[in-house]
Amino acid sequence: MKVSGKITAVILICALAIGSTNVIANYEQQYEPQEVQRDVSFAASRWTAPDGSGPIQEIALQKAKINGEEIRISDEGLFLKKDDFLTFDINIAKSGVYNLVLEYKPKNARVMDSMLTVKIDGMEYIASIPLLWGDAQYEYKKDAYGNELSPEQVSIEAYIRNPIIDHSRPGKPYLDLSLEEGFHTVELTSTVQDLVIKDISLVEKQSKKSYDEYMADIGEKGDSGEGLVIIEAEKYTAKSDPFIRGKGIKNPALYPYNTYKRLINTIDDNSWSQAGQKIIWEFEVENDGFYNIAFRYSQYSEVSKTSFRTIEIDGRTPYTDLENVSFANTGLYEYKNYTLTSEDGKPLTVYLEKGRHTLAMRAEIGPLEECYFDLIETMDKISSVGMALKKLTAGTNDENRTWDMSVYLPEAVPELEKCAERIDAIYKKLWDIGGREPVYANNLVYAAETLRKLTKVPRTLPNKTNMLNEGDNSVNHTLGSVLSKLIKQPLSLDRIYIYNTKELPPDKVSFFRYAWESVKSFFHSFLPSAAADNYAATYEKNSKEVQVWINRPVQYVEVLQQIVDSDYNSKYGTNIRLSIMPNEQKLILANASGTNPDVVLGVNYWNIFDFAIRGAAKNLLEFDDFLEFYNGQYNLEALVPLCYNDNVYGAVETQDFYVLFYRKDILENLGLAVPDTWDDVKTMMPQLLQYSMNFNIPLANSLGFKPFSTTSPFIYQNKGDYYSDDGFSTAIDTENSIEGFTEMTEMFKIYAARQHVPNFYNSFRYGEVPIGIGNFSTYIQLQVAAPELTGLWDIAPVPGERQDDGSILRYQTADSTACMIFEDTKKADEAYRFLKWWLSKETQLKYAYTLQSTFGPEFRWNTANLEAFRELPYPEEHMKVILEQWENQKECPRHPAGYMVEREVSNVWNNVVANHKELIESIDKAALNSNREIIRKLSEFGFCDKDGNIIKDYSVQTIEKLRKKLGNERGSND
Repeated sequence: MKVSGKITAVILICALAIGSTNVIANYEQQYEPQEVQRDVSFAASRWTAPDGSGPIQEIALQKAKINGEEIRISDEGLFLKKDDFLTFDINIAKSGVYNLVLEYKPKNARVMDSMLTVKIDGMEYIASIPLLWGDAQYEYKKDAYGNELSPEQVSIEAYIRNPIIDHSRPGKPYLDLSLEEGFHTVELTSTVQDLVIKDISLVEKQSKKSYDEYMADIGEKGDSGEGLVIIEAEKYTAKSDPFIRGKGIKNPALYPYNTYKRLINTIDDNSWSQAGQKIIWEFEVENDGFYNIAFRYSQYSEVSKTSFRTIEIDGRTPYTDLENVSFANTGLYEYKNYTLTSEDGKPLTVYLEKGRHTLAMRAEIGPLEECYFDLIETMDKISSVGMALKKLTAGTNDENRTWDMSVYLPEAVPELEKCAERIDAIYKKLWDIGGREPVYANNLVYAAETLRKLTKVPRTLPNKTNMLNEGDNSVNHTLGSVLSKLIKQPLSLDRIYIYNTKELPPDKVSFFRYAWESVKSFFHSFLPSAAADNYAATYEKNSKEVQVWINRPVQYVEVLQQIVDSDYNSKYGTNIRLSIMPNEQKLILANASGTNPDVVLGVNYWNIFDFAIRGAAKNLLEFDDFLEFYNGQYNLEALVPLCYNDNVYGAVETQDFYVLFYRKDILENLGLAVPDTWDDVKTMMPQLLQYSMNFNIPLANSLGFKPFSTTSPFIYQNKGDYYSDDGFSTAIDTENSIEGFTEMTEMFKIYAARQHVPNFYNSFRYGEVPIGIGNFSTYIQLQVAAPELTGLWDIAPVPGERQDDGSILRYQTADSTACMIFEDTKKADEAYRFLKWWLSKETQLKYAYTLQSTFGPEFRWNTANLEAFRELPYPEEHMKVILEQWENQKECPRHPAGYMVEREVSNVWNNVVANHKELIESIDKAALNSNREIIRKLSEFGFCDKDGNIIKDYSVQTIEKLRKKLGNERGSND
């Protein structure tokens, strides 16, 4: 019985395999996608077409001026350089709402929207226009294991028409200009890049046709017979953002699909989630007629959330039913067919003439934008009440005191009750929009309940302001978590159907197909190629490859693999094997077991010293040209933590930056200037505190332990130090260091800087902390996730200490991640050649652009290569600030006892600020403990005996020696 059972099972599996194979072949043959020659110029000509709904007024470009001077227009059009302003007059025959439409193309497009400022009638608008992007090649390249790779992105320099977009609104609608009858002067400035403008027109905004009106205009048309056009969503012609991309999903219901290879078969929902993003496809129909439109899609960004898209055919939205089309939640990893229908459930059709056409989809926030602004207004109201309560209590909470709110602040309780009612109304509206309970917005219910609990006991309300608008547990923080969810509109597409057949291809495959694919995938998972598919870290002792481990997510590795394949391997003929290192602990274990790679990238710069002092990292000064090469493109100061005893054991590849962020709108309302020194900060603190606002100092962002990166600016700006010149004792108890400690603690004890700011981005966004020091992460968050603050914030160099000569010391740390070569590598020269190639300006620049264009603005590469950084797409004024701050980079050297010194410095701040102890007493105790540990650790590594008698020198001045060495070499070369 057992034998016969096994035979039966084998027969069933074989039958299943054969049957599944036949079904798959028949299915794919029956529902092959349409092969259309993608024509960028055709798609560009139909990017946006006049819909005929309103009169069009052409602007006479010949009469326009640039920077106040007359211009000459070439055959290409009007050339508008970055930061130049174009002025022209318009004559409005009838008062109304108008859109300004440009026909344009970029010159050397950068990886972002083309930002504009528009001035008219004394009003200034922050606007944008999209640029056209496409894949560099339509045939996907493959990695060594046959997996398809995301293609490089290229700017399409073809003319397109597009109305100017209101960039300050989260929904990115077209900019509506309310203009009175008569003459107006318009000033247009391109603030990011050069443009060539071929035409400018003014179009009066009018309502679009309903579906019934559209069908009445089309009239009676003959039956065209049955037809089905299948468009593969990942085979788009063009798009408005380079980071909209295809994605490979292992799902046999999707097309194309391969059990063993990763094939790109969908639009990645995370890359197509921002309002205003647009994709355009081409297709062809064989007959005139009415056609339905359907999509095989997946949408599971949040439970029960709906995403919205506007559909355009040949550059126009034919009727209102194709605006803000809702795509309901499908469930995780589920793809479903959805045919466009009217509100009453009837299929919508469009009339198409025989021939080529375009279909475009634009991401929208739709009705969620109103909820977004209602939420912002509610949060502002809660913040206002919170500030008023802070003024009442002078910023201190006395739990033993109660307040008669009807006397002191009678409007507070009614205002918060109204806010709770408004939150309930927003929640109900979200329910109505999605047609189901908005689980993703359940925090709104919690926020409303919290407000009602607070108002039930009014006399204690002033003591609970932290529950209103301060900190991670406040009502405003809870509301803010919903706010960010409203903006994102992800949608994944597998296929688009243009059809008038009776039925669509099924959106699922049979149970047997799923079962068979699962069996094949299971057995494939045991093969080496399956590990390689995910760049799993492996070790082959006798491998001819240079093995490189990378401490980064898979997206970063994929992009580097593309560049390695197209550039390095073809240039040098060396095979580079890239692998993902899941965490740095694996690197330590690999080194201990002798299975470490040749090169490692992306490790924390702070950890390289630990490998160096144990003889595991290679001294890069062994390579004659390293110092000259690195100093030519990087800041030599970045190497300070990577030095050990006059040698360099790694190279910094990425840098953070600390700059001063400030809300322009709030500082202007308060009449405050941007501070230049810490004395300026002290001067502005009383006024900030008067309005229950504050200043962020990075010390407040670290709860408990304060790392060197937060304390060193105060120490170094006052010319103090952590270690003595010989490295055998600490210098935290010297006069200059004590001055640094004094300033560091007085900012909190005397000038009342907030001691704990858990999330500076949120506090800055909501206006609670409208100014303060933040880093690269804060910068990206404000750029990507705070559209309502567009144009309302800026950056400046951090405050510093003014010197006797009038200069200002603005020292800050900057190092982030680094790379190194292992000492025991057998391919030292090849490893160094790869490291030099990786750190070069050309590679860093290409990597930065490819990474951001492939995966979006949140994947901005913060390269430490100064020459490459200067060519990245930052606003020019921001670029100047960041580069100026990097000129003030000051890193803390590593020391065997550094962990103890760091901890003791942190203890000084906590003892003085949090525990109210004396400063000098705390410093003396910290110095004593630090010196004891310094002698113990230097004795362990053979620099002195246990009594502190020096055996050999320990250098903490390596960088000064390297700078001197560079100067001598250059002098001898001269």
